[in-house]
Amino acid sequence: MIGRIKKVHKDTDANWTPKHGKHYLEFKNHVNMDRKTKIITKTFTIVASTRDLKGFAPLLEDDDSGMTMHMDRGYDYESVKLVLQASGIKPRIQSKGVRDKPLAEDQIKLNQKLASFRCRVEHAFGAMHTCFGPAIIRTIGKERARVRNILRTLSYTIKRASFLMG
Repeated sequence: MIGRIKKVHKDTDANWTPKHGKHYLEFKNHVNMDRKTKIITKTFTIVASTRDLKGFAPLLEDDDSGMTMHMDRGYDYESVKLVLQASGIKPRIQSKGVRDKPLAEDQIKLNQKLASFRCRVEHAFGAMHTCFGPAIIRTIGKERARVRNILRTLSYTIKRASFLMG
């Protein structure tokens, strides 16, 4: 049983997540972005240990029907494709290789083509990293992490919009 004083300083929302041989206690940011302008239109924060497929549904909007959504390998699940197709969205998801079953040559070429679209989103995350520092959000509570992600994304969007306006 965690004592009352100790509980105030302990994050009960986040879980430990392994990444590149180290364990982290943090949150991650999912975004919906306009492909042409690189303006972020929507953001959603989840616990870093949660699978990516739980982070995409809140990003869908009613007017997304007929659009194309580019996603990385973390979303390569049949259930994701079905949800997107039911919403009228064309899924463009990079294929994921599995142990003892590498990707075929045509899948590798398709992944490279899809990566050329996805790099625009990665550019936004890279710009946020350069301007505002690493995206490591170590706050106590999911709500604080969410607010921090929103402010970080808003700052990037204002900076990007000012660049686009000249």
